[in-house]
Amino acid sequence: MAYLKMFGRDDTRPPRALELPALLDAALDFAGGEITRRAQLVRSYEAAPRVVASDRQLGQIFLSLLVNAAQALPEGRPDENRVEVHIGRSAEGRAVVEIEDTGHGIPEDILPRIFDPFFSTKRGAGAGIGLALVRDIVQSLGGTITVESRVGRGARFRVELPAAP
Repeated sequence: MAYLKMFGRDDTRPPRALELPALLDAALDFAGGEITRRAQLVRSYEAAPRVVASDRQLGQIFLSLLVNAAQALPEGRPDENRVEVHIGRSAEGRAVVEIEDTGHGIPEDILPRIFDPFFSTKRGAGAGIGLALVRDIVQSLGGTITVESRVGRGARFRVELPAAP
């Protein structure tokens, strides 16, 4: 319910300085069932600057990355898998959110294409717009998104956003 209250609002309000932990927790509450069927959830929150965005923008980023992490894991073996969520600050003072899974990973030849619109590895189960939309939102906020992956070991998505003035 917290997710719907925070992210289901009309997005006509101007962006404002937001705290990351509350927004990430709301997205985790919404995606929690999908994650806990598949993995242990590990949260690690360090001090991070506020960022200028809307609730909906950050909600879309977090929810898409969390659902993708969960879907990279097999169901029914939560003791064998993990989804790790980290908030922190980069050396340059930017806010950092990392979402990592211990799933199947992304093959090296596919990695450069995962942010392309309509590209999906889900064989008919995905439209291929989630990560493209996430990248566009992150870039519109002046941030960057990167991914590291090893087949059989999982993937880590790192979002860096400028600190609010």
